[in-house]
Amino acid sequence: MYSQEAKFTEFPINLFNIANEESRELYISSIHYSNYVLLQIRFNGELDTTYEISQKGLRSVSFDRPLAGSLMMNDEQRSDDDEFDFTIDNLSDYQIVTKLGNSNDMKLPVICTQIVELYNKIILPKLHPDKKDDISKNKFIITLNSRIWGSNPNADSSTSSNVDFNRLVFLLKCIKSIYLS
Repeated sequence: MYSQEAKFTEFPINLFNIANEESRELYISSIHYSNYVLLQIRFNGELDTTYEISQKGLRSVSFDRPLAGSLMMNDEQRSDDDEFDFTIDNLSDYQIVTKLGNSNDMKLPVICTQIVELYNKIILPKLHPDKKDDISKNKFIITLNSRIWGSNPNADSSTSSNVDFNRLVFLLKCIKSIYLS
């Protein structure tokens, strides 16, 4: 069993809309078991949503896939009429089960898959370089505060998407800094 935890109180300007800046606190804790990683992401001490994420689907087939999309066929097989490009959908690699919270929220499963991708590609290989083949067998239980991703009613959809993306990048950097600092 292995565990990590950290508290973050300094945030980029206007990333989280909270009137009282002193009450902003992001607390991240994780516990690693042999086949599970439990991750808690508390924002101001609150948790309200839990997901179980396991790796199933296309990634269970063992072939190397690039990080960005690539062509399905090589140049010899491809004719000028073919406009079929192979794109990678990382969501199809995971089975996501809502254990607690709103199962209709489509934003949080995407966020959880990004967190699991960070663990599978960067954190777990660094922690266990001798077990690279077993990393895909880990399951994740992620409990978090869904209010982190609450949208601002005064913002348009593109601004809200940018803010959510910036929050995700900030969260991923925080998680990464716990392990790799």
